[in-house]
Amino acid sequence: MKKSDLKNGMIVEFRDKSRGLVHNERIISMEDYLLISKLNDDLTNKIGIEEIDIMKIFHSKPITLGDLFSDNRLELIWERKEQPKLSDKDKKKIKVALKKVKEICSSYNNECKKDCKFNVDGLCIFADDPSDFELDNLFKD
Repeated sequence: MKKSDLKNGMIVEFRDKSRGLVHNERIISMEDYLLISKLNDDLTNKIGIEEIDIMKIFHSKPITLGDLFSDNRLELIWERKEQPKLSDKDKKKIKVALKKVKEICSSYNNECKKDCKFNVDGLCIFADDPSDFELDNLFKD
């Protein structure tokens, strides 16, 4: 789904779970609005506020205006597929586990043996602590 696919009457759900109605170059919510021009083509926002990235798009089949955002009146037509991010707690657990592995490897002076599972081109993959970015991307396909 792209920004150009948004049509009047569609309902969008933002990352923060709030919803809005697409209407005349705006997304109107109960308390605010967002100009569609403030969206990138991939329906993330240009402003840099993750909470207002569009995550789902629905067709609404309301009976009354009060039904407009009701779950039982919405038909999902698109959902963003994202790789889940590790929580700070999970990152800390992984770093602790990697530290223990490094301690084991340090008995080899950080020089992996050829048959070591952590040997990549003769270097220990645990020579440096991973960054949060590397941990977030650890499980990407």
